[in-house]
Amino acid sequence: MHIRKILSKVKRKLLRAEHQRFNETDAKIENLECLIAVIQKENLRVVDELRRNNIRYFSKKISVIYVFQQVSLWNSFKSVYEVMLADDCFDVKLLVSPFYHDEDIVDNVAATSFLDTNNIPYNKFCEKELDIIYSADVVFYQTPYDSTLPKNIYPSLVARSGARIAYIPYGLDSGGGNDNLRWQYDLDCHNLATWIFVRSELHKSCYNKYCSKGNDHVYVTGHPKFDQLDCRGVTRENILNRDIKTVLWTPHFSIEDGGWSTFHIFYEKIIELAEEFCFKLVIRPHPLFYTRINMMGGKVKDKFDFVLNKIKQLDNVTLSEPDDSYVELFHESDLLLADAGSFLLEYLPLGKPIIYLNNLLGPGLNDSVNFLDSLYVVSDGVELESCVTNLLNGNDSKLEIRFKRIHEELYLPTNGTGVEISRIIKSFYKLD
Repeated sequence: MHIRKILSKVKRKLLRAEHQRFNETDAKIENLECLIAVIQKENLRVVDELRRNNIRYFSKKISVIYVFQQVSLWNSFKSVYEVMLADDCFDVKLLVSPFYHDEDIVDNVAATSFLDTNNIPYNKFCEKELDIIYSADVVFYQTPYDSTLPKNIYPSLVARSGARIAYIPYGLDSGGGNDNLRWQYDLDCHNLATWIFVRSELHKSCYNKYCSKGNDHVYVTGHPKFDQLDCRGVTRENILNRDIKTVLWTPHFSIEDGGWSTFHIFYEKIIELAEEFCFKLVIRPHPLFYTRINMMGGKVKDKFDFVLNKIKQLDNVTLSEPDDSYVELFHESDLLLADAGSFLLEYLPLGKPIIYLNNLLGPGLNDSVNFLDSLYVVSDGVELESCVTNLLNGNDSKLEIRFKRIHEELYLPTNGTGVEISRIIKSFYKLD
């Protein structure tokens, strides 16, 4: 019994000593991690200072990389690219990256084909040749989502290389819901960015609410998409004297329960109205709509097949390809039918009427949307038919408020947003 007590005491002492050694080791590891973090931070500071001095004092061009994933999002950067390309202060390149979503697009043939057709030079992503992005001074991401990118070009890794992150929201961030607010405002890309370029003061204020970093790194420049729109000469008289001959319908891809899409609610009624009133109907689904339809299959696919069959039967109903320029469709159309999404705002500067197809079971719009009163809002087929009939008869009661909201919601710089964004980056490197 005495021996057992002695052994028990020895065991407790050994355990205490072992526990103390563990605590001391943990403390050493924690101190080492803190030291490594300090060294990494100082290393980044030195690298950044060297890069900025090379640009400022030794005439090195500002090296800019734009991560290109989707053709449909090119208008979010096109005017910036064109301005930088013409400016001797910049060396701007496109890096075509794989795009991972409902299906993995590794080779990204759509992107390379588009760039080849338009004679725009580019580099293709290669895991063995990452220096092109790690050595850049500024890296623009097309979207903020890590999950769509190869892991070794995540914003967190690229920022560690000393590159400055820049981001232009690819859409106009109008969708609601808590998850969506995090995706729009509070991912690594948003928090690591040196610059985020937004459409308005109201949009900037949303970063103060929803981004952990706040909004000191957010700049109101307008959005490059509006550089593509010929909207500065739009007047009330133009719209008043314009008959509705072409209707543009843009179904969202979130066709699952609780999404923004209203395709399942309105598909029959919209086709019926086109048949009855004989206006030209152009259907331009979200680029991710097709993969989501095929992935879900079943009744949803049957509904889309119904629409495809109607397109074959009706001369006045057409389907636009996913990578067709929506800018041209905006100009050609006289009325927009759209789910919650950026088109509600992108179409607004043209002054033409917009019908917001509202899914009552979806997440709706967020508080950056201050123009809802300028839209016709419908939630079922009866409301839609009444609204379309009134507009076809020339009863556009939202005309005045639309023109008021254009100036409140959007900053449209005189020289264009591409020039504004380029100027801000040059100013950072003291080249203005």
